[in-house]
Amino acid sequence: MWIGQRKLLALSIKEPTSYLEKHLPNKSKLSMYYQPLGSVKELIYDLMLGAIDLVMKENGAPVYDEESFNVLLSKVKANLNDKALYLCSFVDKILFRAHEIKRLLKGQINLTVAYSYKDIATQLDKLVFKGFVSSTSVDNLQQMPRYLEAIIYRIEKLHRDVNRDLQYTRKIEEIEEKYKNTISRYQYSAI
Repeated sequence: MWIGQRKLLALSIKEPTSYLEKHLPNKSKLSMYYQPLGSVKELIYDLMLGAIDLVMKENGAPVYDEESFNVLLSKVKANLNDKALYLCSFVDKILFRAHEIKRLLKGQINLTVAYSYKDIATQLDKLVFKGFVSSTSVDNLQQMPRYLEAIIYRIEKLHRDVNRDLQYTRKIEEIEEKYKNTISRYQYSAI
């Protein structure tokens, strides 16, 4: 219901991204950092969807009748650009740090750090992907620069003690595997 209503709101706004295309701060930097994932227009559209999510959340969406939908639509129209620029303040930092991580992972690496680098790349791909803005809650978006900073710290620290990093990585993989197995058991038993 939420995603459908968000899509309907987005379709009900005439030229929803035109303001952002003109007024997006650091547009060229954002375009460069987002480029491996998609175009700047796709990023702007994702910011718009995230902004609609914020307005919907603030106004008790989803709504169930036409009158309530029209009220929500007017609130989305009134607040869309401000909310998108608010999100952009986090997204700018997220994309900058993600770009920095990718830069650190490039180049010639020795086999001792390859496994850790693969784990880091997988983590990054789970955090920053095409559509991550509208797929991530605002609370988590606010925290992502900190998460990405921790990944950068991990890369810097990795070369000092590769074995320790591998030990922790394997421990986390064990926990994740147990978690997946538990979830699948509960899903299977619910059927």
